[in-house]
Amino acid sequence: MKFFILLASLLTFACASSPEVSEETKISNSQVYRYSFDEVWRATQVALQAYPIKVNNSEKGIIHTEFIHDGETWEHPTKKAKSSIRYQLKVRAIKGVIRSKPAIKVAIDKTTRKHKNFIEGSTDESNSDYLEEAVILYRIKRELIIEHALNKLQQKE
Repeated sequence: MKFFILLASLLTFACASSPEVSEETKISNSQVYRYSFDEVWRATQVALQAYPIKVNNSEKGIIHTEFIHDGETWEHPTKKAKSSIRYQLKVRAIKGVIRSKPAIKVAIDKTTRKHKNFIEGSTDESNSDYLEEAVILYRIKRELIIEHALNKLQQKE
């Protein structure tokens, strides 16, 4: 009987102490960068250079891609590309200020369309896992860090 009580208490303690998924560890489709708008905009354009761009308006802070066939420019690491699915990325850069310094929020929305057949056309879906969006946001951050490091090196010379 003592064995079962000990086992039950260990299981309860193990379950209670297991790490929970916090809001910080979830994948998001937006990121705030503490750089100037021009630096963030240039880094965004570099991060999206492999995508066919339809709209590129820096004054409004929007970039839209053409509709892309699934797997054409980016392949999901765990899912196979579906030939009937096409998607479009819509990137928005919003100017802001945090503690009197510029802060730019970049948000990426992915619109997915599944083409059924010639007669039925296509239907909109919105079931993104935000993985591709997170990769693009990471690329933007990486470009900003590289540019900042290069500027520091040039100032030392």
